Amino acid sequence: MPSIAGYPLISLQGAPVPVVDQIQTWTRPGQDGIGVTKIGRRGQPFVMVSMVDVADADQAAAATDTFCAMQGGFVSVDSGSSGFHGNLLVLHVDPVEPVPIANSVGGVVNNGRFLVQHRWELVACD
Repeated sequence: MPSIAGYPLISLQGAPVPVVDQIQTWTRPGQDGIGVTKIGRRGQPFVMVSMVDVADADQAAAATDTFCAMQGGFVSVDSGSSGFHGNLLVLHVDPVEPVPIANSVGGVVNNGRFLVQHRWELVACD
């Protein structure tokens, strides 16, 4: 089951972008070829979208408060499909209005009544 910072989710869309070497190329007039300089390692921001079911509107608000409080902190992500990724900095969490569920089967909560979705902007760090 996918999770962010240990919080179980119904789904997590998107894939983490790993930290990679950054390079700079350069040329000299009158010289053949190019020069390459490694200028460091850094990640590029990427987006993931989480979805979780909750029992009521109060829990939907609590989930949003909990996830938004993670902004500026480091989390680990288990995306299920692409595995476990640690040391991800949360740049921004954008909540989407909770959607009422008429009837549910399975999920994180038995008989969940609201579906809560968040758009996460993350960046991998070494």
